[in-house]
Amino acid sequence: MNESTIISKEKEYLTVCRDVEKIMKFKGKYEDSRVISLCKTIAVDCDRNCYEDVYFLKYEGDDLPIILTKEAAEEIIENPESGVNLVNMRWFDRYK
Repeated sequence: MNESTIISKEKEYLTVCRDVEKIMKFKGKYEDSRVISLCKTIAVDCDRNCYEDVYFLKYEGDDLPIILTKEAAEEIIENPESGVNLVNMRWFDRYK
């Protein structure tokens, strides 16, 4: 396998109220790579008013998401390997 493997590009709502949506699921080119999910949610205030979309990456073995700009999310959709690289570098920064 030379590139990232896209596991799923089917949009899936992760909550009953449909406020968190999984956009795609993929993993890196190595056999031991972790599965990564690109997700989107909506920013809200304390009065439950909805604002702009917020994108984030979640990956196996880490409870903390990586918050993304819309441009970064679009780049990852076009080139999942950039998301794999970001996850690997962020994991190294957090846990080295």
